[in-house]
Amino acid sequence: MSDKIKNATLNVTLNTTLNATRNATLNATDCVTLNAILDATLNVTLNATWNATNDATRNATRNAIKEALKDVR
Repeated sequence: MSDKIKNATLNVTLNTTLNATRNATLNATDCVTLNAILDATLNVTLNATWNATNDATRNATRNAIKEALKDVR
């Protein structure tokens, strides 16, 4: 067998094995675990977004009040 044929055969075999292993692993993964990971990720993202939004709003409000009070003085 030529090297090209050997390499092509090896690639097909490795890809088939890799795909089968990957699919079996994914199918065997517990959905509860995946959901927990997704929930944790979502919670972290939401909390970070919420905190950043609150900080930005607070700072913008504080700055607006400061500017308004300058005009009053």
